[in-house]
This record gives sequence, C-alpha cells and structure tokens, in this order.
Amino acid sequence: MTKPIIGVLCCARMIDDVSDLHHLVFRSYIDYIKLILDAVPILIPAILNDDDDDDDDDEIAEAFINSVDGIILPGSPSNVGVRRKNLDENECFYEIQSIGVKDLNRDMTAMKLIKQAYLSDKPLLGICRGFQEINIFFGGELYQELHKVPGKFDHRSDKTKILNEKYELSHLIKIDNNSLIRELLTKENVIESDLYINSLHSQGIEKLGNYLAIEGKSEDNTIEAFRHKTAKFIYGVQWHMEWNKSKLDAIIAKEFRAHCLRSI
Repeated sequence: MTKPIIGVLCCARMIDDVSDLHHLVFRSYIDYIKLILDAVPILIPAILNDDDDDDDDDEIAEAFINSVDGIILPGSPSNVGVRRKNLDENECFYEIQSIGVKDLNRDMTAMKLIKQAYLSDKPLLGICRGFQEINIFFGGELYQELHKVPGKFDHRSDKTKILNEKYELSHLIKIDNNSLIRELLTKENVIESDLYINSLHSQGIEKLGNYLAIEGKSEDNTIEAFRHKTAKFIYGVQWHMEWNKSKLDAIIAKEFRAHCLRSI
C-alpha cells in the first residue's frame, strides 16, 4: 500500500556556541509520522522570509507543498514572534516583542507554508506551536503568558518530571457540539465524558483567527482545538497529540492520514 509523504517543519536554532545554525525537529514527530501515521517523514528547513517581493521564496514554499501529501507544523520550545498586519491578498507579518525564545526563521517559513497549503488545499495539521502559527496566519492573537490571565489554569509542563511523564494526560477537554471531532467520536463510539489531553504550553489563543471554528476547549475556556471552516483539512490542536496519549489522538490522526492519502 502506498504511504503518504508528510513534511514536517523544522526549527532553526543553535545547539551550542561553536557550530552553525541547525534545522531540527524533535524525534517524537518523526516517530509519529513513521509509526502512528504510517507515512514517510520529510523535514522542511526553516529558510523562508516575509519579503513580499521575494518570488523565489514563494516558489520554494509552493515546491515544498507540492512535494508532499500533507504538512505538520510541530511544537517547539520557541514562541511565535510575529503577528499579521492585514487579511488581504498581500498579507504581511511583523515581529513583536515576544516573551521567551524566538525563531523568526521558523515563523516566516510557517506563514509561507500555511499560505501555500491553504491555496492548494493540502492537508495541514498544527500541533502546539503549529496550532498557534495557524491562528496567527488567519489574523488571530495569542496570550503570551496564559498562566497570568485571570481565570486561566497554568497549562505549562511540570519541569521536575521526566520526559515521558510530562506528556501524560492532565485535564479534560470539552468538545463543541458542531465540531468535526464530535462527528468522528460518534463514528468511533468513544465516550465523550472521558476525554483528557496533555498540556505543555505557556501561550494560548486570545483571539481566534478568521475562518477558524472552535473544536474544543479546556475547562477554563482556553481553546484547545480548531478547524478551518472551508478547507478540506486544516486542523490544529494545542496539546501534544504526537505522543498518542489521548483517545482523541488516534481519531484525529486517522482523519489526517485519510486526507493525506487523497492527496497522493
């Protein structure tokens, strides 16, 4: 059986003080694509920028999208450091004074990839930072320190835990009545009252982007998942579904893979 080819966006960062800039992805995403999605992972370097006159970058982004059957925008230790100026065809993005580690190379590459995926209706899955990148592309806004917002939980990870324990399930998610995930849950006969997700993020959605529809929220009303209203499959989750801990994870993965197969 033919396996879909799935591109995963790299981060661009230094790993020490003496070597060159690295383009890298956490192993968990590579394993997720290979083992859970039963697909071929392709790493996409963070090499594009936001110069509207740079036709080469637009061509490269289009070539990336055309060479794969689906795209994953993965999580990262860095925070999204750009915002969108407008929603017209000549959209552009500007740098903000963000909190924490920045990765502008990834920010700008993500914006170009999302644009091309949207234009070509290529399946796109955003996880954690990738979820936030999609929201920014469509004109949304983020809380930079969610834990400081009155009424919000602390969604950050427990730094005292070992790696695997950090990704254990931590809180409930409430599924929207008109969501794709509710439809999929019904098909899979999954009991909705027992849906937990993990939580390892310091930022969160303040304003939902245009053309996005809420799929689920945590008990403090933080948006945890959304879909694009008209695209075949543009989907984002705030939690780390690549660790395959929640009952939701396999269901969303199955739907994403099905859309990727249709792109072959």
